[in-house]
Amino acid sequence: MTKKIFALLASALLVAGAWETIAQTDQNQRRKAFQASKQMQSLGDFAAAVEVLQPLADAGDDLALYSIGILYATGGDDLKQDYAKAISYYQKAAQKGHAGSLRQLGVMYEKGLGVPANPNQAAQYYEDAAKRGDALAQLIIGRMYASGQGRPKNNTEAYKWLTLATNGVFYDDETAKRDETKGSLKTLVASMTPADINSGEKLVREFGTK
Repeated sequence: MTKKIFALLASALLVAGAWETIAQTDQNQRRKAFQASKQMQSLGDFAAAVEVLQPLADAGDDLALYSIGILYATGGDDLKQDYAKAISYYQKAAQKGHAGSLRQLGVMYEKGLGVPANPNQAAQYYEDAAKRGDALAQLIIGRMYASGQGRPKNNTEAYKWLTLATNGVFYDDETAKRDETKGSLKTLVASMTPADINSGEKLVREFGTK
């Protein structure tokens, strides 16, 4: 009986090792695909950049879906700008909870790119992205609450999102965006009472426990 148990355990470990190898291979292929896509973009070959990511997107990879959405939203010499396609890819990634795609949908609805402009829908997408930790979305929704545009004016909510954004990661123009966020927060705090600030700090703490 003991030998049988050991044999079963050994078999299970071999299977687990095989799956780990397969998973590692998949990750290596995924990384190579993104590297190839980035290189093609640097050469101005945007259609090829989409093509190399398409199998990952078809398999439901949220980052590939987002990246193709960006490519179609931007367009290039060999890739026609297509907002409808961009939105389609963003939506598929957003359904998987991809924060950047939710934010980009906010941009599309705010600016009316491929869809009728809808400030309320844009604000909802921004807030959904902010809730998932997207620093740029947190900056945007924080400003909306501070100004009362797209969201009812609410200084404590604005304080929460701007404070969270100051501790987040901006993947583009990191220094400039961080300085911009700090400036927005400083301006907001100057108009808040100590009680408002305390309420805002409480919201920040509560967000961190979710």
